[in-house]
Amino acid sequence: MLKYISLFSGGFGLDLGIEQAAYKSNVQIDLRVCLDISLAARETIRLNRPSLNVIGDNEGDFGGDLYQINSNLILQRANLAIKEADLVVGGPPCQSFSILGNRQGFEDPRGNLMLEFVRVVREIQPKCFVMENVAGFLSVDKGKSYQKVIDLFTEAGYLNTLTWVLDAVNFGVPQFRRRVFIIGFREGMEVRGLVPPDSTYFPPDAIGNNRNGLIYRCVRDVLENMPDGLANNERRIHSERVRTRYEQLVQGARDRIDHTDRLAWDRPSGTVLVGSTRGGGRPFIHPFEPRHLTVREAARLQGFPDDWVFAGNQTDQYRQVGNAIPPLLSEVVTRQIIAFLTQENPNPNEETLETNENLLLEMAK
Repeated sequence: MLKYISLFSGGFGLDLGIEQAAYKSNVQIDLRVCLDISLAARETIRLNRPSLNVIGDNEGDFGGDLYQINSNLILQRANLAIKEADLVVGGPPCQSFSILGNRQGFEDPRGNLMLEFVRVVREIQPKCFVMENVAGFLSVDKGKSYQKVIDLFTEAGYLNTLTWVLDAVNFGVPQFRRRVFIIGFREGMEVRGLVPPDSTYFPPDAIGNNRNGLIYRCVRDVLENMPDGLANNERRIHSERVRTRYEQLVQGARDRIDHTDRLAWDRPSGTVLVGSTRGGGRPFIHPFEPRHLTVREAARLQGFPDDWVFAGNQTDQYRQVGNAIPPLLSEVVTRQIIAFLTQENPNPNEETLETNENLLLEMAK
């Protein structure tokens, strides 16, 4: 059984993908503890996975704020010792590295949360970590931020680090969404043969076919014939002025006032966005109706199952969806990692598990 820890769990897209990867690999996986600073995200996790151990709501949990949580607390709640976790995963907030943000990188407090992820990995010493972020992270400060993170992981004992840039649309998600996955293995573990997953979906050719694989999934595939009674499917109420404006937009066009795109029915969507805490999730405009997508419609573009219910107010729900990793993209990435970690002897040079008392004292400070 693989034991893992989830940081910045959010709407749970990364973890749902891990669940599916483990199921399809016939491997048992045990999420020992997860955390998030968002109360609504923690409510979502408890609502859908009530048996999970979630850091954030108990006394001494600091509201799930990783800046204040030391790794000793995480290990205690996970009932694990140093070097005993197989995997630590997480997608630190990415807005400070996004091309749509101000790209301040580590000058932005959200960027510094990436360094907190590195700290937890250094102190917990899992066999492997997976850190996800926007592809723009690689180019911030002409690559200096990316190199800084790689250097810090190397100093922490993760000499074998892989960087994969993948687009969710190439794996059956009806959305263009490029993401970078940084995957690291503890010193002594060989990673020969571990390569990015091959694309399985491709753009159609001139006559709508593709002989090299499946054709991109599009908006039609997930918004057509939606069942009645789905959770998180309440429509936003727009003013007559906004509805009139949206009615005049052709599919694929952008509204000049609120800069929102109208989806094209027979194409994948653009990247589902988060928006600010003041503006909600900034959802797309429906292809045929003069309104924003519902939370459930946006969740379908991300590939969330219909029975995954999002808690919180509507803005909270949109943000959980927009911040998430598409579960299917997570699945194709983590399935290969799970296969590697469960082979008979992936790390013949691994030291006998020992408790490092000095490190425990340091983490407890």
